[in-house]
Amino acid sequence: VFSVLLILFAFKRKGDHHKVSKYVKIYFFVAILITYVGVLTALLLDYTPLGFLYVYGVQGRYFLPIMIPLLLLLHSDSIEVDQKLDRYLLFFFICNAVFTVLSIYPRL
Repeated sequence: VFSVLLILFAFKRKGDHHKVSKYVKIYFFVAILITYVGVLTALLLDYTPLGFLYVYGVQGRYFLPIMIPLLLLLHSDSIEVDQKLDRYLLFFFICNAVFTVLSIYPRL
């Protein structure tokens, strides 16, 4: 749910004239790729036992820092979202956060 909401926030709004250039997208793609390969390489060399066929110990939290540049890569001029959607997205973000807190701490 959280990922879908973030992706919807990344789309261009009607009347928005900001544009992400092709060079910036290429730069972010290379940075994301280097980060991804770096995390996997570090875990392969340090944490994965010899002979394993996959990298052991990879967790999603290692890739959270690349979420914002990844969203900038999704920014497209061909997809426009109405600004009214922002209000609904904010409401669903808050509901998602409350649900997450209540599922972690059910006695609140």
